[in-house]
Amino acid sequence: MARTIPNTANAKGTNTNDATDTFSITAGNPITNLSLTKTGPATVVVGVPFDYTISITNNDATETALSVAFTDNHPNGVVFNTVSSSAGLVSINGTGDAVGNLGDIAPGITVTVTINATVTP
Repeated sequence: MARTIPNTANAKGTNTNDATDTFSITAGNPITNLSLTKTGPATVVVGVPFDYTISITNNDATETALSVAFTDNHPNGVVFNTVSSSAGLVSINGTGDAVGNLGDIAPGITVTVTINATVTP
């Protein structure tokens, strides 16, 4: 969880005005340990739609991964037809890539993204 940490410094001297200044920093969450696994068929047929999945797991024991973003760029000759996810919001953008915000992923949790695609002739 992010928190703000204030720090105050004081300076005093003889025949001077006292000086005080306060500075605050915001400390964010540490980096979590995410892993990604992509699985799908070993072979596909041109023109026949197929599904593959991308699993994103937070392997950290204590920290939640915050605002996890997702992008899968479509290769040349492949069209992404649909995309769905077990968490967050995903879509196919204007350039044909699968993108989205999967939200926060708690420790030990896996989010699965499924993409339906077709190889074009």
